[in-house]
Amino acid sequence: QSFFEKNFYYPNESLKLVLELKNFASSAQNATLSFEILCENKILTSKSFKLEIPAKESLNFTFSLPLDEFVPGSYKVRGSLFYEGKLTGLIEKDFEVARVVEFEVKKSERAEFLSQVFEYTIKNVGNDFATYELKVETKPYLRYLISYSQEPEFIETDGKAFLVWKISLKPDESTKVYYRINYLPLLLLVLFLAALIYLIVRKSFELSISKFVTHKGPLVPKKGIRVLIEVKNKTRSSVKNVVIEDLVPPILKVVEKFETLKPEVKKLPEGTKLTWKIANLHPDEERVLSYYVAPMLHIVGTIKLPAAKIHYTIKKRRKSKVSNRATIKGE
Repeated sequence: QSFFEKNFYYPNESLKLVLELKNFASSAQNATLSFEILCENKILTSKSFKLEIPAKESLNFTFSLPLDEFVPGSYKVRGSLFYEGKLTGLIEKDFEVARVVEFEVKKSERAEFLSQVFEYTIKNVGNDFATYELKVETKPYLRYLISYSQEPEFIETDGKAFLVWKISLKPDESTKVYYRINYLPLLLLVLFLAALIYLIVRKSFELSISKFVTHKGPLVPKKGIRVLIEVKNKTRSSVKNVVIEDLVPPILKVVEKFETLKPEVKKLPEGTKLTWKIANLHPDEERVLSYYVAPMLHIVGTIKLPAAKIHYTIKKRRKSKVSNRATIKGE
């Protein structure tokens, strides 16, 4: 007589088959009880037990087998009773092992120099080959700062960003996935922006010199062309001993007409040098210097004027700057 506890098991359970063996003889009997587990008529495992059954008594025997290493599927347990080498009893029972998909995930993180490392250990604790989807939320801008042990899929949805790994594992198999957020590029970007802002702010509080030309029409002799030099003291201090120099190329003649401060005029082999001297420029003070030039002959095209120069003293330090190069365009 046999009793099967049930015919459907999960892999964390054990198969249980209870047998009642009876000895009708007037003396004790020695017997061998063998069990086989079969799948598709193939023997997967077998066990044998030596038994002594008292005279005219019954013996209850429980066969138990852990199923944690069994893959899902249909199986058969076969029990055989042998006495003096002869088969005296046979029993067969069918049972099924359920498919269990289960993963164990452990997360760890550590900080390193200008970076942060996240590590995930994934283990298949189920009883069948299966795929696990590891989904980690991150900031969209961090995508370009992350390096990986395995390349993930990057998904954006509803304003959120995710790194997604699909990991296939056999039963009891494990693997590690890690990614590193490197903050160095972000730090360099912040430093670059800070330096850029500093330079912009600093430039907005410096002394500046600009050169302009106001002219329309052809470039012909005796027609005056107005040149403007604009100086702005955008610093928070007064500048002293200001000297502004400009060079007029030989192709142009300086017209002795000065609407503002009159410069010193000096003829040089490379052209005509104009020099203005200003004793002091207060903070936020501006000066516009102007003069006229005329072509020595008819010119077709454009004339590129040299940059003007300024020398000045601020906080007991002598400094110099140059302007842009203005262009005279003919028609």
